[in-house]
Order: sequence, then structure tokens, then C-alpha cells
Amino acid sequence: MKNIILHPSQYQEERTSDWINRFFGVLFGITFLISIPLIFWTLSIYWTTLIDGYCLFLLALFIGFSITILFRKRIDLSSSKHDLPRGVQLILFCVFNSFSFGTIIIFFILWGNQAFGGRSHTTMKIAVTSFGHTRPTRNNDPVPFVEAMYKNKKVGKYYPRYADVEHVDSLKVSVINGWLGFEVVVVE
Repeated sequence: MKNIILHPSQYQEERTSDWINRFFGVLFGITFLISIPLIFWTLSIYWTTLIDGYCLFLLALFIGFSITILFRKRIDLSSSKHDLPRGVQLILFCVFNSFSFGTIIIFFILWGNQAFGGRSHTTMKIAVTSFGHTRPTRNNDPVPFVEAMYKNKKVGKYYPRYADVEHVDSLKVSVINGWLGFEVVVVE
């Protein structure tokens, strides 16, 4: 068996490469873990108030995918550590990290819109288009709500349990013209 002797410079380069691989692996792992609560937070609170939510989501995924592709060679995907073929590993890696980066980008865009008011912030009243009550469940009584339309997007508001919503004719909404042309509509 032939022994391979590394020149000191090659050994140093290999150690540096391992450190970089470990760093980016940990970084991507942390971003994915952070993105899990942000996914649910974003979808539960903001998705229904976003006028162009799907566009923002696709943009964030595109940016996340681009970042992932740029740094893909820094991650150790050697087949000695994984059972999957390298191509499958790379696809899964890109998909998961694009989703996590995309979610974080969505979070910061929405946070920026809320914290800094976007480019403009206006308050208006829009006419109510429908009203009703939620379905009762075993533990909860029906809750009254009203809905209105803003640019072909439904926005709504829930009221206290015994409120009379039949006489509500308008909803007061706050429209934030966001940084990238995305509007966020929040019912006041």
C-alpha cells in the first residue's frame, strides 16, 4: 500500500476547506431551523393580508435558490457520508435551502414594511361585501365576521361573539405600499 504524503501547503488548504464547509453547513442548518417558525408565522399572520403574496413568495424563493446555487460547492456532499446520489443530494439541498432563505427574506421584507411603513402608508374605508358567522365547533361558539374586497383580495375582521355585524357597512384598513411594490393591507 502506497503512503500519500501531503505537502504542508496542501494540508493547510484542505483544513481551510473543511472549516469553510463546516461553517456553511452550520449556517444553512441554522437558517433552515429559523425558517420553520417563520414559515408558520408568515403564513398565519400575513399571507391573507398580502395583495401580491404569491409574487413575493416566488421572488423570495428565486433569491434563496440563487444564494444556494452560489454556495453549493462549499457544502460537503460527498457520497461517503450520504446514501443518496450526488445529484439528488444537490437538488434536495437547493430546494430546502431555497425555502429557508426565501422564508427569511419574506420575513425581513414584511418586517421592513411594518417597521418603516414602506414607501407610503394610507388609511381608508372600504365597503363590506359580505358578513356571517364561523362554523360552531365542540369547544367554540360561532363568531361573527365581515369581509370586504380590496383589489380582488378578500380582507376580513372578526367581532366579539354576540356583536351585530349586519349593520356594519365598511371596514377601516391600513394600506402599506411596500418596498418592492408589494402592498400589505391590515384591517384596523
